[in-house]
Amino acid sequence: MQTVKTELHDIVLSALRSRDLETAHAYAQRLKDIEDREHPEWEHRRFGRLRGVDHLKLVLSCRPQILENVSDEVLEHLRFAAGVSSLLGVTRFRNYLPTGFKTTLLMDNDSAVRMLLFRASYECDMAYARVAKAERVRLVAANWAAGFSGVCENCKALHGQEWKLEETPEIPLKHCTSKTGCRCGVVPVLPPEDKARCS
Repeated sequence: MQTVKTELHDIVLSALRSRDLETAHAYAQRLKDIEDREHPEWEHRRFGRLRGVDHLKLVLSCRPQILENVSDEVLEHLRFAAGVSSLLGVTRFRNYLPTGFKTTLLMDNDSAVRMLLFRASYECDMAYARVAKAERVRLVAANWAAGFSGVCENCKALHGQEWKLEETPEIPLKHCTSKTGCRCGVVPVLPPEDKARCS
């Protein structure tokens, strides 16, 4: 079975490199199904829910402002690693980036990859806010309940602020100075009657 999983893994990576996203996603699903059967306790820890091809396209095409100073070549390597994360649940990316890879950013390589994943999540959060008919969203800084541990002053200052959907700043925030990158998010501010329905 390990040979089968290795083969599936290699097919996923090959298809991702060639941007055959349908194939990459299909084989990632097969690999996830095997892992779920063998280790049901891993489902949420390792893979979680495998998102669709549209989400993968977003991960592979976005260019967060926080990464605007990296070259196109560096960005492509980061996108590949982010795609691997989306498909295979990987959270450490050394094996999916070139040897000696550097971004010239203050944050480490893993954090730079996560900026692409967080940007895609932001797009999904904004889409949900529109579907929920929210007129505003609220920024939530990472670790706010734990004293904002690891959160930069720029992000901390914006925690709890609200914007109209069309005026919302891009997440990850461009001016974040955290060594782990911006981990802020947005939540829709629902009208009072909708909040009551959701409780």
